[in-house]
Amino acid sequence: MAPQRNQQDLGDQRAIGDGIGWNQWCKERLNWTIERWGMVIFSDVSNFEVSNRKSRVLVKRLKKEKYDTIFVVATLQSGGGSAGILGCIRSKGAGCCRIYEGRIHQPTRKR
Repeated sequence: MAPQRNQQDLGDQRAIGDGIGWNQWCKERLNWTIERWGMVIFSDVSNFEVSNRKSRVLVKRLKKEKYDTIFVVATLQSGGGSAGILGCIRSKGAGCCRIYEGRIHQPTRKR
């Protein structure tokens, strides 16, 4: 039988970055049982730029080397793009992992 999930057992479902420090977060959960930790799902979101348009590249060369292919840096006119990955882990191992086109914005956390 799956453990019952309720607000009291899980504490409030806030992220550590939402105004609570690591130290306080850990102290609040210091005496949790293995069963209680089994109800926790840790998740993370990462965004990756396919083409880094924000960095400038400086190439030093002599005038006669201007169009030599070893000194040319390829660029994309449309600017490239980005991809996001969302994953989670729980007590029974890795959970879902999804790759998304475009950026993933941090979800609004419900309290």
